[in-house]
Amino acid sequence: MIIIGITGKSGSGKSTICRALANKLDGKIIDFDDISHKCLAQQSIIDFVSETFGKDIINNNGEIDRKKLGEIVFCNTAHMNTLNDVVYKEMIKIIDNIIKYSNKRYLILDYLLLPQTKYFDKCNYKILVNASIKTRFERVMERDGLTLDYITKRENNSIDFKENDFDIVINNDGTKDLQNINDEIVKKITKGENYENSFLCR
Repeated sequence: MIIIGITGKSGSGKSTICRALANKLDGKIIDFDDISHKCLAQQSIIDFVSETFGKDIINNNGEIDRKKLGEIVFCNTAHMNTLNDVVYKEMIKIIDNIIKYSNKRYLILDYLLLPQTKYFDKCNYKILVNASIKTRFERVMERDGLTLDYITKRENNSIDFKENDFDIVINNDGTKDLQNINDEIVKKITKGENYENSFLCR
């Protein structure tokens, strides 16, 4: 099994890269955000969020309003860490099972906070997707309908990446041919070669 970890800040295009590689490699994507959303639907997590951050975060259906929760945790690192610690414990149960029982040769991990998890060191290939802050903000506002103020608060509390921690760094401002980039990544991964290409930088 080959594990490919892909990360990058919101709006960088990491999920687009994940889908393209999964299609070319017939790989399985493990989307940590999707898993975290499932965990947030667990009653034990709902109760914890209500007790920790306030009952007004729970909507009329008894579910967590993720936007209200985000407004609290994204502008407070301590709150974010508190939430992540609880949710992550539930996430790893699901992720470990997916990895254990997957019959795919290639598993692709998609997560902004991947370098802060135990899975980062398990990756055979670590890929960072970069884009300018202007490009990322425009993408997120168009995709999610979020305000600039909300995105800025989230950005200010986001993880910082060290490019030297990664095998491959993709600059994805939309100025490169991502089809060719993906083809080159697949070629190198399937051959097990070290990656050096003009499309990418270290």
